Amino acid sequence: MFHIFPNPTTDFIKLSSPQSIKGVKLFDMNGKENRIPFKENSIDMHALIPGCYMLNIELIDGSFVTKEVKKK
Repeated sequence: MFHIFPNPTTDFIKLSSPQSIKGVKLFDMNGKENRIPFKENSIDMHALIPGCYMLNIELIDGSFVTKEVKKK
């Protein structure tokens, strides 16, 4: 089972998956990709402004998108 927590967040998002995560991409609501550090199944969102983002997670056998919220 795949878990993403916490949501909303103020700093980091943790990803927990039985499958290997190939990569992540984070987009703002205008469709602009934001470069974010992804290390040890953790996404650093410190530098982002508060708001809604779309997180695209790439796994070995596919990908999915989820909505994430950064708060103050």
